[in-house]
Amino acid sequence: MPARLEIACFSPEALLVAAKAGAHRLEYCTSYAEGGITPVLGTLLPLRKHIPCPVRVMIRCRGGGFVYTPGELMEMRQQLRRWADEGVDGWVGGCLSPDAMPDADALLSIAQAAPSLPFTFHRAFDLCTDPNSALQQLQLLGCSCLLSSGTPIGGAVDGVNNLMSYVEQLKSEEGILERGRLQLMVGGGIRRENIRVLFDQLGDAVDYHSAAWVGNRSRSPLAEPLPDSDEIQIMKYLLK
Repeated sequence: MPARLEIACFSPEALLVAAKAGAHRLEYCTSYAEGGITPVLGTLLPLRKHIPCPVRVMIRCRGGGFVYTPGELMEMRQQLRRWADEGVDGWVGGCLSPDAMPDADALLSIAQAAPSLPFTFHRAFDLCTDPNSALQQLQLLGCSCLLSSGTPIGGAVDGVNNLMSYVEQLKSEEGILERGRLQLMVGGGIRRENIRVLFDQLGDAVDYHSAAWVGNRSRSPLAEPLPDSDEIQIMKYLLK
């Protein structure tokens, strides 16, 4: 399967821009400044007829760290249940234990709100103290996709050696673990200037994630960034 390009969208307008430009999949969230949190319910449904590609919604009730209280987990279960009713194609989230490893109980607690939807574990993974064990744990939990830059500091180009090791680990474990292979998606500062460098090293074994933002904020400095149509189309071309 050819490499796919997912675009992070921080507003309804961004969803329309990215879909029209031909993104393979969209991640829908809001609050770029907080790294992405759950968007306002009801903002996707009126647009779905204009968005032919899958949309995965961020389930994250606040910015900051990834260790959540029972009350916050309950809030995120409710968020996911409502978004599932609205017809999203999957969700994105990440819970860590105090020792900086995936919190299996917390993740399963949220996932049970919509067990049929695929789940992407986001870049909270890059904070894990033992990435190799964390990869295996996420596979056993039934996680379908992992977003990683390969490093807690910097972008995907900086973490490419670790990303290559994750690819090799996932290849070696395919068919061995109960739930099958986890799809790796690389992200973190990916733009037209570097996506081919990453593709030349990682190929189509991974998917690619970008905000496709080239510096032109919409309307005001406080507005959410919009993806750039040309940027998306050029990055898609470079993934061939």
